[in-house]
Amino acid sequence: MLTTNTPAFDWSDVSDAASYELSVDNDNSFANPDINQTALTASNYTAVTQLADGSYYWRVRARDSQGNWGAWSNTFSFAIDTQGPEAPTLISPENNSTVSDNIPTFDWGEVSEPSTYELMVGEENSFATPEIHQTGLTATTYTPATELSETTYYWRVRAQDNNGNWGNWSTIFSFTIEIQDTSSFCEEFGTVTDIDGDVYQTVKIGEQWWMMENLKVTRYGNGDPIEHVTGNSQWVNLTTGAWCAYDNDPVNADTYGLLYNWYAVNDSRTIAPEGWHVPTDEEWKQLEMALGMSRDDADDTGWRGTDEGGKMKATGTLEAGTGLWYAPNTGATNESCFSALPGGYRTANGTFNNLGYDANFWSSTESSSSDAWYRNLIYTNSTVNRYNYNKERVFSSVRQGLGYLAFCLFYCTPRSGVENYFKFYALNPLQRSCAGRVAAMALYDELPVYKASYDLLLEIFKFTKNFAREYKYTIGESLKKETLELITLIYRANSKQEKWQTLQTAREHIEVVRLFVRLLKDLRQISLEKFVQVNKNIENVSKQLTGWQKTVKSG
Repeated sequence: MLTTNTPAFDWSDVSDAASYELSVDNDNSFANPDINQTALTASNYTAVTQLADGSYYWRVRARDSQGNWGAWSNTFSFAIDTQGPEAPTLISPENNSTVSDNIPTFDWGEVSEPSTYELMVGEENSFATPEIHQTGLTATTYTPATELSETTYYWRVRAQDNNGNWGNWSTIFSFTIEIQDTSSFCEEFGTVTDIDGDVYQTVKIGEQWWMMENLKVTRYGNGDPIEHVTGNSQWVNLTTGAWCAYDNDPVNADTYGLLYNWYAVNDSRTIAPEGWHVPTDEEWKQLEMALGMSRDDADDTGWRGTDEGGKMKATGTLEAGTGLWYAPNTGATNESCFSALPGGYRTANGTFNNLGYDANFWSSTESSSSDAWYRNLIYTNSTVNRYNYNKERVFSSVRQGLGYLAFCLFYCTPRSGVENYFKFYALNPLQRSCAGRVAAMALYDELPVYKASYDLLLEIFKFTKNFAREYKYTIGESLKKETLELITLIYRANSKQEKWQTLQTAREHIEVVRLFVRLLKDLRQISLEKFVQVNKNIENVSKQLTGWQKTVKSG
């Protein structure tokens, strides 16, 4: 196989030869040769005009000084292949993504008939001085041996075939490494009960406690009922506190909590349980900054930050049957265990909008005498929207009639008599002692890492049942056993006082699961799309286990 379109032909000298004739054709009849040289005086010739890729035949004969032609040589064949493989498809790190691992694994799709791959990673998209330059890679993944710095990188891959032809470079992807200590996320859990007896799950995020589900209380703290308003005309003209369920459907209330107008949020009788209140705008900012948002971004309005909204949103989509958000649910990782659901809202004219598409949360802070701040998360964005609505214009059916979900903030007064302001937030309030401040242990099946692992197991059982028999009862069974053991270890870690080694073993199991899934992709038992989806779920579990273990180790 030749890798040039201008091949060189060479043959042995013939005694008394005055000249030679060379004939080259893609048909061994030589009826219409691509090369036909009849007066060659040397016993070699290099093509001047390029030959196309393909198969060819060639032969030579000699002529003496009297003009007599000798017999043709034996016919030889050869092939030209100058085209490399197609450009690989990059998988992860995803384009424009932020990763929290400074030893990221680079992953790309397999191309047909590759021999090796070349990987380049650099801080400039010219790759003039790459941080990583690997050639001769035979796998479609590479993990560097040394750590990368916290900055933005560009990466690309190309493939080489067995003939040495390089294909085109892939599309260039960029990613940013930001190492964030997630040990304060998804580690401490509790419960709280409102005045109606509803019990909610809570989680500590940074130095704050937030509810993991939406408030659905129907009475103020003193026992007075909050008005239940269903009709549009009533809702439009309200100047006092009120609540409703989305579409006035109790099923939605059970899932998404209730919707409250700003008058209920700001009522002095409080919709929060004892010791709690709706968070201020500044307290929302503290949550956002704990998740990685800069102070400048937090103080801005509109869509701010990078992936903080994704860290707050519950994962999964309605289309895939894995969650309550509509696809694509951009950037949703729920790393914070905030678990925001897309409960929609009620407009100033009383109509309901955007269930499944966005989540909206009041703050207790007025931005002016007529406006109040709120937060908004949406299915197509991973950032957080901070904006204000005109709370007084509810009288003219504009914005104040919006029914938004409410959170509550916990205050605590120590025995010294000095008020200590603990930023504990929730959609359900956590009953806590100021003296003890001992976090309640979560039930194992309410841990976000358990839920994520359980969802992963369900997904694995679904796709392994369609495997070919030779894989179904070998790799498929091993994959299910590893994932079952992972869930068992999470249960044990939650109940043990010494957790570190159990969590280490759990982390080893999730990496084995990752290995099996990659192998199944390479064996073409799962599609590339399914591989990407499952790998994201695996990464979600891995990050939560790592964060949990860091807290245990540091403690």
